Amino acid sequence: MSPLQRRAQLSTTYMLSILAFSFMATVSMAAFWVGSAYLEFQGLSEELESDYIDARKEQLVNEVDRVIDYLNYEKASAERRLRADIRSRVYEGHRLAEGIYKRHRGRIANAAREIRDDIPVIICSAYSEKMDPSRAGAFDGLYIEKPIEMQKLAAAVHRALVRCQACGRAPRNRCDSRFDVC
Repeated sequence: MSPLQRRAQLSTTYMLSILAFSFMATVSMAAFWVGSAYLEFQGLSEELESDYIDARKEQLVNEVDRVIDYLNYEKASAERRLRADIRSRVYEGHRLAEGIYKRHRGRIANAAREIRDDIPVIICSAYSEKMDPSRAGAFDGLYIEKPIEMQKLAAAVHRALVRCQACGRAPRNRCDSRFDVC
């Protein structure tokens, strides 16, 4: 091989190595640039996702608070309506009881028996000395005198319920849990 050919071959090798080095440098720089752009994109994406989630959480909290406020409003409104309804029913019941009392003064137990003959009646009188024992007997002997003692009242109520159950006038398992009378 002649020196000229050797020089041309050396020049070609030198040129190819410079081109390969340039290509490698360009690819490395492009990879570095793409990698940094990708990392920046990932960071921005995570930040946007976090902001979106935080905004949705805040929106959800606001919606839940709004629903809770609405439910509290509805509850208060229902309680006001219920209280007004109960108040009117109590006044109505009081007017009814007062009318019955005025119409049948002194004969309330008889009036109650006219409405429903199997109703148990417990006579309670402040005028025990004026009470005729035979009148008390007409009401199954369920009579207590004032001052009322809890044991005597409980015993009279128990006797009334037992008599109702014994003669079949009251259902066996009927219980008003508000008063714990079973």
